[in-house]
Amino acid sequence: MLAGIGANAFGSTSNITLSSSTSVLSLRGDSNTSFVRASDSVNYTVSMGATTATINVDQATTGGTTAKTMSIGTLALFAATTNQTNFTGANNTSLSVGAVTGGTSTGGTETIQNSISGGGSLSLASFSTTRTGTQVLAFTGNGDTSVGAITQNGSNVMALTKSGSGTLILSGSNNYAGSTTVSAGTLKTASAGGNVGTGNVVVTTSSTVLELDNPNSINDASTLNLAAGTTLYLNFSTASGTESVRTATFGGVLFNTPTVFSFGNLHGVSSSFFQFQSGTNQGSLTVVPEPASLGLASLGATTLLMRRRRRAI
Repeated sequence: MLAGIGANAFGSTSNITLSSSTSVLSLRGDSNTSFVRASDSVNYTVSMGATTATINVDQATTGGTTAKTMSIGTLALFAATTNQTNFTGANNTSLSVGAVTGGTSTGGTETIQNSISGGGSLSLASFSTTRTGTQVLAFTGNGDTSVGAITQNGSNVMALTKSGSGTLILSGSNNYAGSTTVSAGTLKTASAGGNVGTGNVVVTTSSTVLELDNPNSINDASTLNLAAGTTLYLNFSTASGTESVRTATFGGVLFNTPTVFSFGNLHGVSSSFFQFQSGTNQGSLTVVPEPASLGLASLGATTLLMRRRRRAI
């Protein structure tokens, strides 16, 4: 373990590398502490030099519980196809991390496991990668995490998964094109521009929550699929806020024709699927099928009408 107490704990070194799977970087302070180089007050950068490594945060004084945040600079994940970065902490201590860059291998899965407990949380300024091929960015753990813009490498598709009981807040304008899959906890988009990329959204497990605070959280061309027992929370700031999707499936029931779901107008869908902004019931979800689907539906209706007319002759 490499432990540091106070802002200049690691001297004037420019980068801290965690070189083995048992490496732990422990950041401690009795006040909000930005860990910076003694020579120029620039934040230390951290690099993962193994497939698994851990960053821990806590208060310096035993028994301290007043909320505090430890801050570091950029974080570079390990280059291997599969890697995992663990975050741990306690005693109401949070960690703020600068821009995170993914590994350089082709494809693979990069896992962010947040187990910070005791009232603390994890904040990542952004995530970007130069990986090629299909890749997955996986968030897991029982801690609460927020992340800024998530950027995939050009046309190399990145998907996002969320597991564990914690809350993941997407606060940036994300361009990843793969699916967003939520299997536990809460996935939330921030009201100021947070979204779930441009791919489809799937919530697979009961008691899981998808909270949309931004009415442009899901791409209009994407599909939304909620398993039975899950909840879609529409937390828009105005009654005119509308989230649009190509199709919606609730507990196996598919809606692929123009449909508006709003408070008191759920079209037979169980109210357990929906929760609206407390007190005002603002916002709605709209299904807007692609024009081709509407054309086929219209053609089908015309054909049926012609058949009926022929039978009436």
